[in-house]
Amino acid sequence: MKAVSDINILVTGGSGFLGSSCIIAFLTADYQVRGSNLSLSKKSTTKEALKNGGVTDFWFKRLSFVGVDLDHDKCWDKALESCTPIPTEEYRHENLLIIPARDGTLCVFRAAARAGVKRVVLTSSFNAIAYGHPDQSAPFTEVPWSNEKSKLSAYPKSKVVAERAA
Repeated sequence: MKAVSDINILVTGGSGFLGSSCIIAFLTADYQVRGSNLSLSKKSTTKEALKNGGVTDFWFKRLSFVGVDLDHDKCWDKALESCTPIPTEEYRHENLLIIPARDGTLCVFRAAARAGVKRVVLTSSFNAIAYGHPDQSAPFTEVPWSNEKSKLSAYPKSKVVAERAA
């Protein structure tokens, strides 16, 4: 398995609030990060927001930006070049992935409850709904869950377990 510092992550919408928050989290966890922006003119504004979020010059060595166009597929090839795919190899034991996913989600919800937060927005993963079903032409919605009785790998199973826990 790769060391964290060798894993390359693409964060789309890197100039937005959520995107820049993800960039900060990944940089401080020692990942290589590439932020995509629809306009590279936002690069300096994004860097300033990241500095305000605690990113130091040291972390900027692990950050790059790429301009993308939502109407053209080819620019995404460069954006994703050398990025690390979602892990597909099986773990020694699936619980090495499933338990932290579930427990991390529950930690966030418990902290939110202690803080008196009235609403939490959980961004889901396609992995939580799409696997273990026959092919379908209709769009997926929040209704189905990935079928845990099918042969799911640890990663999609961790997403189902974490979201059900939420």
